Amino acid sequence: MRRSCTAFLVLLPCLLGCQKSAPFGPESIEMLAVLLSPCATRDQVTWPKNLLPVRYVYVQIRRDENRAIEQYREFDGPCKVVSTGTRQWTSEQFEGVKERFKRAGVHNGQLIIPSEEGSFDSPVSFLDVHTSKFSFDLHTMYLRFRWSGEQKTEDPVTEKALSEWQRLLLEATPVVQTKSGIAEITRIAQDCGKDWPERLSQWVCSDSREIIRHEQADKTVR
Repeated sequence: MRRSCTAFLVLLPCLLGCQKSAPFGPESIEMLAVLLSPCATRDQVTWPKNLLPVRYVYVQIRRDENRAIEQYREFDGPCKVVSTGTRQWTSEQFEGVKERFKRAGVHNGQLIIPSEEGSFDSPVSFLDVHTSKFSFDLHTMYLRFRWSGEQKTEDPVTEKALSEWQRLLLEATPVVQTKSGIAEITRIAQDCGKDWPERLSQWVCSDSREIIRHEQADKTVR
């Protein structure tokens, strides 16, 4: 069951409490981008009516001493594709990300949440940068609309930060990915996404089960 609200600001205490990650050890960059699925351009009758036309892109980069390891996961329900990948970052690359956000005007310890209203029917996109000397959190319900320009961002620092976030996601998307189809979605539905990040697992679980119900209904009709 999807939850809804009338104003995002009202949900802020819940979001920060329910989605707050555990205290980190190594320095980390963690993000979830809720974006439009490329399959959303097709007739929506081709996928379950309760399935949002979005894909979830999750990236975590953890740095310990002189190396940083990235874990990439993408769940695209409408396309029925699950993608995973891993890669290594250099310390220079990791530091470069921090410097770009500093130049954009983001301050250490800053929490950036644009004023938004609407339906809370998908996970909130977030970017959390947690390091020893520079940390910030950026949350938005409408990342895909802000990146496309459909929704304006009035605050110049937030606009620059969103632009750097988009650049970071492109940089973090692995060239080589392992792609799986309905078999992996079935497995996710069965174990309810227990091996997915906690901040995303409930949505991946719900969408997987909706896809499998739709698949089984189609087979029954045939």
